[in-house]
Amino acid sequence: MSFLFSFIVINEVMNYPSDESCGEFVEIYNNSSDTIYLNGFKIIDGEDIDFITTLQNPPNYISSRTFILPYEYTLIIDPDYFSGNCSVNYNLQGNVLIVDDASVGNGIAKNDSIYILNQNNDTIAKFQKPILNIQMGYSVERINFDIDEWGISNVLNGTPNYQNSIFSNSLIKVDTIFIVSNILKIILKNLSNSTFSDNIKIISGDTLNFNITINPNSTYEIDLNLNTLKSIKLEILSQNFNKFFYIPITYPTLIINEIEYDAQVEWFEIYNNSEIEVDLSKFKIRDLAKNEFHLSGKIAPKGFKVFRADSFPDFITLNDNYESLILLSEFNLMFDSVYYTSSYGGKENYTLEKINPSLKGYLSDSWKSSLYEFGTPNKVNSVYISDSSLNLEIFISNKRVKRGEILTISAYLSQNDDIDVYLFDDIGRLINKVYSVRNTNRVIFNLNTSNLRGGIYIILFKGTKFNKKAYFRIVE
Repeated sequence: MSFLFSFIVINEVMNYPSDESCGEFVEIYNNSSDTIYLNGFKIIDGEDIDFITTLQNPPNYISSRTFILPYEYTLIIDPDYFSGNCSVNYNLQGNVLIVDDASVGNGIAKNDSIYILNQNNDTIAKFQKPILNIQMGYSVERINFDIDEWGISNVLNGTPNYQNSIFSNSLIKVDTIFIVSNILKIILKNLSNSTFSDNIKIISGDTLNFNITINPNSTYEIDLNLNTLKSIKLEILSQNFNKFFYIPITYPTLIINEIEYDAQVEWFEIYNNSEIEVDLSKFKIRDLAKNEFHLSGKIAPKGFKVFRADSFPDFITLNDNYESLILLSEFNLMFDSVYYTSSYGGKENYTLEKINPSLKGYLSDSWKSSLYEFGTPNKVNSVYISDSSLNLEIFISNKRVKRGEILTISAYLSQNDDIDVYLFDDIGRLINKVYSVRNTNRVIFNLNTSNLRGGIYIILFKGTKFNKKAYFRIVE
């Protein structure tokens, strides 16, 4: 095998395009100062071998030639992409080639390895690290031309014939991040065969400095106490390395605020409760079936952003009866979670709105049906209750209930208190002390009405700093 050919690398693979009939591609890169000729070269996916060839009469915005200039990308794409019936648009540029068959390989599967062969059937480039949990429309990208490390593209439709969205000049990477007992653990990995030694800066409001040494192909752990961090945005800097991501140091910072699950066009709204602009491309929504939808764009402090099914081909389907939605940042750090059922409200053209951002999204009494048809996209929710009023609000799941049914009763306090809950009849006679809790800012309990007769009842919440009544009626 010629030494020259070792400079060709497979740099990006689109094996799960939004249009599988025509959108698959493999990008190669000439990582040398010499021109490389591809005459007689082939591509194989383990099942089928195709010859790489030029496109006849290519559009004027691309070229199609069987040689790659120094430090140039070249795309090998399904011939049917140019048929006029392909629903995906890659905004192509540069050198583009096709294969002598209807598709690249036997249609590239998510678990396929891919090889480039020369005219002597020598393997000169290979991709052997497919990522099975990839989302439709996102490619697998190489992190660096000199190492065999891969990740999922940060952008829909990938970066064909452009620099990879996850490209890094550094030979270290953030391997994983997770939280254990309020400690943020950052695992750095040295991808090279040489020892890495440098000063690492970590910025989260304040700047923290670490002098670290990582042995070849080894990892290094940095531990940070979440209570010492002052911003949800955390940036890691060293020579030739710059990585930022978001961490859930408090709740709420970024939340799911409104959901339209029962209309013809489904959508959900994200609210940024932080004091900084947030890059949503670092976030995704995961549903109950483990499907994932990657967010995009930026959201201003105290701002809203709506994602609609008719604007994103990879939008997840929101189940009309029940669904779980989890808002995750990079490295699967959870910022918010919502589990809803149709009993929460939000049917037909009335959305499901969160009462206040500070309430936990996974609790049913954090949500109510919008007061307005079609909801309040990009606006304050119609059922919004201010922070100052939360400690005066008692939530009863049904103010008119049949005897024997279960009532869920809850309240939120602005500060911790000792709370006792009493039940009275409509003329003020005490029936029972039904609940008691100490040193809490949240009260929630179920009341069985089986032993109560029809009529109006009074629930009294009594604390050292908090005292309020609410009413409900039992019907026989």
